Amino acid sequence: MYLYIIALLLSMTFLNGCKSGCSTCRGDGRIECEKCEGEGYLTCYTCDGGGTVECSNCDGTGEEECNWCWGSGEKDCSNCNGRGIDREYDYNSGEYTDMTCDDCSGTGKENCSSCNGSGTKYCYECNSGKVQCKDCDGEGRIECDECYGEATLVCPDCNGEGRR
Repeated sequence: MYLYIIALLLSMTFLNGCKSGCSTCRGDGRIECEKCEGEGYLTCYTCDGGGTVECSNCDGTGEEECNWCWGSGEKDCSNCNGRGIDREYDYNSGEYTDMTCDDCSGTGKENCSSCNGSGTKYCYECNSGKVQCKDCDGEGRIECDECYGEATLVCPDCNGEGRR
């Protein structure tokens, strides 16, 4: 019984001595953030919500130039050192004889063993041309810069008091 009387007295004091409730926030003191529509987050501007961006190392191709052959796919023949000629020593005559290199057929070049002759290698920075967006840590969304992730703002009409 005493609790009922105390509650009744408090409510009467509130109604008689205080301002009326704020119609903008309905007495809550906070309103929904319009910028993020009450979500607290916005779509990341950098990755457009995808969470990944184009790799700057390979320009989004997923491959980069081979650093052993500089993209040519070939290197100097390891047998003839790129000359195309193999010098063989004849033990019977004691003389050297120049012969076409068997390994490169006289071209002086062989396929690069690092890239298998393609001139490109898998990009070590990314996963098929994309890297995680650094602005949103791959989440695709960023904290709203208006409400700072709270999803609501202090009511401008009642300054967060809930009444006018």
